[in-house]
Amino acid sequence: MRYELKDKVVLITGGAAGIGRDLVIQAAQKGAKVVFCDVNQQNSKDLRVELKVKGLHVHPIICDISDDKQVEAMYAEIMKEYGRIDVLINNAAIQTEASIAKTTCQDFKKVIGVNLIGAFYCMKFAEQEMKPGSVMINIVSIYYNKARLNKYAYDAAKAGLASLTREFALELGSRDIAVNAIYPGFVMTPMQNDMSEEAYQKGISKNLLKQSDASTSKGFAEYVLSYIEDFSHATTGQILGVDAGRGL
Repeated sequence: MRYELKDKVVLITGGAAGIGRDLVIQAAQKGAKVVFCDVNQQNSKDLRVELKVKGLHVHPIICDISDDKQVEAMYAEIMKEYGRIDVLINNAAIQTEASIAKTTCQDFKKVIGVNLIGAFYCMKFAEQEMKPGSVMINIVSIYYNKARLNKYAYDAAKAGLASLTREFALELGSRDIAVNAIYPGFVMTPMQNDMSEEAYQKGISKNLLKQSDASTSKGFAEYVLSYIEDFSHATTGQILGVDAGRGL
C-alpha cells in the first residue's frame, strides 16, 4: 500500500521558508492540496505567486501557531475550504542561542511557545477533524535526546515534541491515524544564515555519508514526503533520523 499525496489536503506549518518551503513546493508538485501557515506575510505571498506561475496552487494562511485562537481559526478556514485535513506536518520552529545565564525567561517562553505548545495546538485541532488513514509528522531535532550547549529552549521543545509524538500515536492508533517524527542532521536553513563557512564545513564533516542529500533542505523534504507516502500506513510512534549517520 502507498499513501499517495495526490489530492490529499496537507497542512504544513512554517511553510514560507527553509525546510517548510521545500515541503510546500514538493507536496504541491505531487498533486496535494497544500495549505501552509507562517507568520511572514510577504514570504507567504511570494511563494504563492511563484508556484502559481508554475501552475501549482497553494493556500497560505497567516497564523502564529503559539496562539490557540489563531490555530483554531486556521482549521476553521481549512475545513470551510476543503472539508477535511489528511496530513499535518509540524515544521514551524524558532530558536535562540545563548548560555543559561543569558537565556532570558521571555526568550525561553517564546521558543517553547512556537516549537512545542504551538505544535501541540496544531495536533490537537487536527485530530478533531482527521479521518482514519490520516497522518501527522513532527519535525524534531537530532538533539531531542542529546545534550549540547546554548540552545536550551529549542532542544527542550524538540524533546517534548518527540514525547508528544509517541503519546498522540498511542491514543490515535485505534482510529488508524499515524503519528511519527523525523529529524534531520545538519541542514542549512534561514536559521543558520549567519553561519561562517568554517562552521558549515565543520558541521558537514560530522556526517558519515558525505554525499548524502539529506544535508540539504530540499533533500530532507524529499525524504519526509517519501516517508509519508511509503511508510505512514505501517508505522506510528516512531522517531526517525534522516541524518546521514551524524547521530552515531
